[in-house]
Formats: sequence, C-alpha cells, structure tokens
Amino acid sequence: MKKLSVLLFLFSIISIITFAQGTQVVHGPTTVCAEEAAFYNAVVSNG
Repeated sequence: MKKLSVLLFLFSIISIITFAQGTQVVHGPTTVCAEEAAFYNAVVSNG
C-alpha cells in the first residue's frame, strides 16, 4: 500500500511538471527505501 501511494505521488508530480509551461527541474533522491521519507524540490522558470 505504501509503495502504491509513493508511486501515485511521483506520477502526480511528473504529470504536473510535464504539462506546466517553462523549464522545470526536480531535485531529490531517485530511490527511496521502505519506511523512509523522501523530499523533492521543483524549480520552475519561465524564461
């Protein structure tokens, strides 16, 4: 269940970034172990 919620969260972030205008960069870990929290930062510039 936890893996599903993480996957849905990542999919929603990727979807938002894909359809947004401008340049987007997402910073954060590429892998997350079970029972760990991961934090991501999205930088958007319209330039």
